[in-house]
Amino acid sequence: MQSGRQNMFVQREAFSSLRSGTCLIVNGRSGKREGSGRLDEFRNWVRRMPGPGAVEVVHKGSNLSAVARRAAEHGFSTVVAAGGDGTIAAVASALTGTETAMGVIPMG
Repeated sequence: MQSGRQNMFVQREAFSSLRSGTCLIVNGRSGKREGSGRLDEFRNWVRRMPGPGAVEVVHKGSNLSAVARRAAEHGFSTVVAAGGDGTIAAVASALTGTETAMGVIPMG
């Protein structure tokens, strides 16, 4: 585990040459810690999505962009940001110019 977040990325080798799967990035400090309290619900949601999946919980805002960029680099077709305005803006900025789609779960 790296500083302040739970890392659940699937290895890149697990992906086909086509982009697929969903990565959910949860701001663990968003919504009065609502994000951290809903992890089981989020994990179950990602498991039901087609393709590989990952849930990343970030507790430091400065890590949001790096996690989103890494998800795109690892081949996820969709990155979903769960958090407030700052979380959504950081993830959107990191995905600009990529082929990765973005979803939003507002929790700010």
